[in-house]
Amino acid sequence: MKKLIISFALLGAMGLANLANATVIGVNQIKITSTNTTSLQISEVVAISGGFDVALTSAGATTADGGWGWPSTGANNSHPGHTIDGIAPSGWPNIFHSNSPGAGEFLTVILSGSYNIDSLSIFGRNDCCSGRDIYDVELLDASGSLLFSANGQSANNAAHEAVVVLTTVPEPGSLALLSLGVLGLWRVRHHKA
Repeated sequence: MKKLIISFALLGAMGLANLANATVIGVNQIKITSTNTTSLQISEVVAISGGFDVALTSAGATTADGGWGWPSTGANNSHPGHTIDGIAPSGWPNIFHSNSPGAGEFLTVILSGSYNIDSLSIFGRNDCCSGRDIYDVELLDASGSLLFSANGQSANNAAHEAVVVLTTVPEPGSLALLSLGVLGLWRVRHHKA
């Protein structure tokens, strides 16, 4: 009986570990919002599904935003298309740089379909102003419903990369396994007493 209880405890712990890094199912849009009162700047968005980056122009991805292109004309136009060109990290003007500073500036990467996202990284600017590179992130389905969110994702580091840890609401089977594990640990602890 004791071996059975310990086995349930181990299975439950493994179930909990699997909840730490998950795949988000059915993602169609990646919305990135500025968390501070300075301009939003992003050099690249990388969304891996089945080993491929689906957030690329070459994969059919497009962008939408809340005001872009500083400056708005000329050769130095820092438009949102730079965030899905496969070059990361990079500096101005080869980045998306919002046209006006302010919290709430956003960039949305619209994928060519609905994908199961295994990993997500957002690259900031590598030539200046890395303190601006802190983002709130939302993953949405094709109807705009929220699937996942994470606040305060920072690319203010040597790699200029915010690696978003993806988690999902556990399925009922995972919850059952976790419950059995917790019950098993409780039984082991109280059995010794």
